[in-house]
Amino acid sequence: LDVFDARYPHYYDYVYFRFCVGARTGEINALTWNDIDWKNSTITISKSLSAKREIKPTKTGCNRTIVLT
Repeated sequence: LDVFDARYPHYYDYVYFRFCVGARTGEINALTWNDIDWKNSTITISKSLSAKREIKPTKTGCNRTIVLT
């Protein structure tokens, strides 16, 4: 990631978060502020943004909650 940070510093946080969470690109791109629970430090992944820019259910059809530590 250090090489990526040096070459694309404006994308580093996005890529780092994506790798740490293990979510698909469409799932990350579909996140909204409503998906973040600041009080419980969680993010709920419940939808995906398709290549046609449509919001759809996740690929597996299951929601998952990521605990931020």
